Amino acid sequence: MAAFDGKVVIVTGASSGLGAAAAMKFAREGAKVVIAARREDKSLNVLKQIEAPVDRPADADV
Repeated sequence: MAAFDGKVVIVTGASSGLGAAAAMKFAREGAKVVIAARREDKSLNVLKQIEAPVDRPADADV
C-alpha cells in the first residue's frame, strides 16, 4: 500500500520545477493530485506525465 492511497493532495505552482516534481511524487505514492498553477498548458503537460485523468483543465493565479 502506498503512503498516500486514498488521499487528495493539492499542489500549488505545479506546472514546473519543484511543484511539478512534488505532484509527480505524490501521484507515484498513490495520491489523487490536484494541481494549481498559472500556466494551463504546462499544467496539462504535468498531468499527462503523471497519467492523471482530467475532466476539465483549470488555471489559477497562485
